[in-house]
Amino acid sequence: MKEVWDLYKRSPKDDWTDIADPAERKRSRLNTVRKGSSKRASAAPTASSTQDDEDPSLSPFDPELCSLLLPDTELGIIPFSPPAPDTDTRFIVMHAMTPSSAFWSIGKMLELKCSQENGFNIGAVVASLPPSLRPTARQQTQPHSPYIDMMPWAGLRDRILTNISVINEIEFINDMLSENLKVWGSMPWDPMAWEFDGEMLRKWWFLMDEEIIQTTNFWRAQRGEQGLILGEITVQ
Repeated sequence: MKEVWDLYKRSPKDDWTDIADPAERKRSRLNTVRKGSSKRASAAPTASSTQDDEDPSLSPFDPELCSLLLPDTELGIIPFSPPAPDTDTRFIVMHAMTPSSAFWSIGKMLELKCSQENGFNIGAVVASLPPSLRPTARQQTQPHSPYIDMMPWAGLRDRILTNISVINEIEFINDMLSENLKVWGSMPWDPMAWEFDGEMLRKWWFLMDEEIIQTTNFWRAQRGEQGLILGEITVQ
C-alpha cells in the first residue's frame, strides 16, 4: 500500500500509513492527495505510451482513492440532511384544486343537464368519458340529481342511490365542497386525486369503501401521517 501512495508524498511527513488515530489518519491522507494531485498529473502516461510502459499504480481504479469518496466507518456515519422541495429537483410540486373547481370540471366533461332536479343528466357520449365517470346500470335506471353523476367513484354513486332516503343531500353536498376534501393535481375525474379527512369519513362512513380509504391513505403517507382504517373510523 505504501508503494501506491509514494507518488503523493513530498516528504516523510506525508506518510500517513503508520498513523494509528483514525481521524488524524484521514486528515493526513486527504492532505497528501491534495498536495500530490499536480505531481500525479505530470507523471501520467502520454498518448504515445504503450500499455507495457504504464505504471499499475496509475490505474483509473484505485481502491485507496475510492475510499475517500465513501463514509469512513471508523469515524462514524456522515449526518443525513433531509431534502427540501425548494432545492432538490427530485421533488414534484403538485398543486391542489378546490372541490368546487374539481366538480365544475367534471360537470363540464359530462355535459350535465343541471337545470333539472331529477332525471338522467349526462349529455356527453358515454364511450368518450373516463371509466370513473361512466354511469352505472343503476344511474341509468334510477332518476337522480345531477350532483350524483359528478362523483368520480362508481361505488359511491350507487351507494348514494341506494341510501337516498336517509341522506340529507344538501348537507352531503356542502361537505363535499368543504376543506375536508383535497383534490391533488389537475385530473379531478381520477379517483386517485382525492383525499378525504377522518371527520368526513366518520360522518359518511356508510357511503365509503376501501378504494376511497386507500387513496386517502396514499396522500397521508406522502406527509408521513398514519393511515386510516375504515372499520376503526366507523366506531369512533
